[in-house]
Order: sequence, then C-alpha cells, then structure tokens
Amino acid sequence: MPSYDDTGKIAYAYDADTDTWYAILGKASTAANYNWTGAHGFQGTVIASSKFNCFLNPAARASSISSPSIGLITFIQQNAGGDTVNLFEYWNGSEWASVADPNAATLAGIETLTNKTMSGGDNTFSDIPVAAISGLDTVLDGLADTYASKYLTVNARTASYTLVLADDGKMIEMGVGSANTLTVPPNSSVAFPPGTTIAVLQTGAGQTTLTAGAGVTINGTPGLKLRTQWSSATITKRGTDSWIAIGDLSA
Repeated sequence: MPSYDDTGKIAYAYDADTDTWYAILGKASTAANYNWTGAHGFQGTVIASSKFNCFLNPAARASSISSPSIGLITFIQQNAGGDTVNLFEYWNGSEWASVADPNAATLAGIETLTNKTMSGGDNTFSDIPVAAISGLDTVLDGLADTYASKYLTVNARTASYTLVLADDGKMIEMGVGSANTLTVPPNSSVAFPPGTTIAVLQTGAGQTTLTAGAGVTINGTPGLKLRTQWSSATITKRGTDSWIAIGDLSA
C-alpha cells in the first residue's frame, strides 16, 4: 500500500489560455504584516526580526504607535533628553512603564547587594547613620590605621608664627634667637576641628610664648612660655575657641 505524504504542498491550476500556473492555496508574503488572531503552531525554525519594536526615543515611538494596545512591549534607545537608556517599556493602558529587571536593586525596602559596583558622579548617599551600616565603622578604622602617616611632620619657623589649618598634627619648631610668639588664631579665621593636636618645640635660644588670638583661651600651668631651649609642649583644641597646653612650661 503506498504511503501518504502529509507535508504541506501548494496546489496549482493551469490556465491554457494564458499558459499560466495559478496557486490554488496561496502563499504567505514575507513582506506583508499579519495580525494573528488564533493559536498557531510552527513546526520549523522561526526567525525573528533583528529589531523588536525598537525606537530611537519616545517621540519616534509616539509617531509610529499612536494607539498602543495594553501589554505592547517596546525598546527605547534614548530618553527625551537624548541620554542613552536602552529600556524595555510596556503600555499599561495609560502610560509607558519600564519592564522591571528581576535582578535589579530597587532600593525600596531591604535589598541585598552582592558584588555590585556603583559608579558615576551622580550617586549620592545622605543622612545614613553609621551605626545602620553594618561593619562600616570597622572598615573605616582599619583604613585609618593603614593609611594614616606614622611620621610626625615638622614645620620649622625662624620668626614669630600664627598657626594655619595645615599645622594640624605637626610639630612646630621655633628656631628663633630672640623672644617670640606662637599664636593660636580664633576659630572664625582658622577652623581647626575639635581634638586638633599640635606639638611645639623651642629649638632656638629665644623663648617661645604660646599666645591666644582674639577670643581664644589657652589654659596651661604654670604659664604659657616654653621653659628653655629644647623645651616642648602640646596644645589641643577642646572647644570652639578653647585650647589646653601641656608640657615643659613656665610662667
């Protein structure tokens, strides 16, 4: 018994008057647009277009699709400002909404970020308590221990001198042959952070006096003069314009 071949074939009819073969069932035009209203099964390979409702920007999409159907998905290369966004968006009935990436962090609620990199100059974090960021204080302490210089920087002077902000953490060496002063300026002119510590060493024969600038108070005993050549003292900021001097001092 002969076998039956059920693969699709196009049937033709011959017209002797025109000497032409005409397709009876017809063929699908690959250049035409089709609206699929029923269920369709494809037994062979279906090749998709290289672009899927792809538009340069929202204006180009609006020009091409004036009345979108709910659920229609489009791809936008740029936003209205010309910035590259490369977003999939769908029409929800009233507006084009972004298709959410299930792997993207929304930062709404609690998110666990693992091996993520945030870059760019527009990332801003504000009003986040340090205690709320687990482990950050330990990391910062470790960085401070690792990168803070363990060597004391010397600022050698040969005349009376007024401290500047860069002197924080330094040793001021007063190598002057006659009486001289080291002035601590008011917070209004040099805003040293509270806790600022500066060492003072008299290397010259001229006696150095720790002098308070306008509105500044320096507390020390028995006085605010370095006792003699090679005497030293440390001054520390305790308040806005309040300092304490500790060392080899005299009245």
